[in-house]
Amino acid sequence: MWLAFAHLVHPEFIEVDGCILWERKYNQERFEEWSHQLEGDVYALENILNRFVVADAVPCEETPENDSALADIAAALAGSWEHALTRTFPDRTFEVDVLSTDDGPTIVFHQVGG
Repeated sequence: MWLAFAHLVHPEFIEVDGCILWERKYNQERFEEWSHQLEGDVYALENILNRFVVADAVPCEETPENDSALADIAAALAGSWEHALTRTFPDRTFEVDVLSTDDGPTIVFHQVGG
């Protein structure tokens, strides 16, 4: 459990065909399918493949208190991911957002500019 937590707080990222992806969720077959479908659009690929629903790692009942806690966890992870991305790829700029979705807070990131 602690190792999984460490990987969430200090993630590893890889570059595949110009896309920066969360290494832990990278799947070559899935990437190739999406790349073909999106005609290699880096922005679209990163926005689809770099999503993390916090409640998938922190399962809990839906209550206002838990929703607030999940939002706080998402914000903390997003900050950590932004730092890790910048450290790993210092010559690039990233946008890391926390989206409010039906599944709860969801972290998503992509490169900015290019």
